[in-house]
Amino acid sequence: LYHHGRGVKRDPATATAYFYRAAQRGYSPAQLALSSALERGSGTAQDRAAAYFWAQVASTRAGGELRTTAVVQAAALGGRIPAAERRDLDQAAARWRPWISPRR
Repeated sequence: LYHHGRGVKRDPATATAYFYRAAQRGYSPAQLALSSALERGSGTAQDRAAAYFWAQVASTRAGGELRTTAVVQAAALGGRIPAAERRDLDQAAARWRPWISPRR
């Protein structure tokens, strides 16, 4: 809602914060949206390495068309990151697991 300004004032920073929370919990569309926000610097500082990381995570967890989009996005971002850093990010993405909140 905050990303597109639907029913609320458009607020990229709030949208990115929500993308991050959902991405941490394993929601692949949010992981890809967070990657895009980090790549553009929309609502957050631009960080291509973090954008690549989240695209990689999404590419291993998503299915269908979303997976294809994530793979393409990760490949495009990966071309702008030094090989050693990309290797470290790939390993971190492979180890990544969603954060599950404790039940109340």
